[in-house]
Amino acid sequence: MKKQLFLVSLLAFLVFSCKKTNNGDGNALNGKWEITQVVLRSTGESFQPALPLENAPFIHFDNGAFTGRTDRNSISGEYTLGGIDSLRILSFTRSEVNENDFGKAVMNLMISCQLSSLYPCPPSLVLWESGDRIKITTLWYILHLQRQ
Repeated sequence: MKKQLFLVSLLAFLVFSCKKTNNGDGNALNGKWEITQVVLRSTGESFQPALPLENAPFIHFDNGAFTGRTDRNSISGEYTLGGIDSLRILSFTRSEVNENDFGKAVMNLMISCQLSSLYPCPPSLVLWESGDRIKITTLWYILHLQRQ
């Protein structure tokens, strides 16, 4: 009997002490996310931010609005979520500084979201790789983000 009580207690401890990931609701996306990589799906070409990363490119999501920056430009806009696995960019604005290849890939991803009413962005698939890493897949691009 003591052995069973010990096992039940141990199981309860393990269940309640496990860290919960915050990817089960619409607010899970809220916060600052570092843009770690953009991949062009048709060719597999990958773009990373320029080094050093003291001013790492990011997107900050906040209940339907986002702000952020690439290596050289600022971005802002609005989005909606369709559950925890679908993202739709409604609008976005940007500054107009000449970009490097990474920034061009981010800007092309954002611009392509506005050029079509159905694709490539609305809706984009959001894959939670963990509570701190997500991958947003559009028809043409894959955007890798890590929570800061």
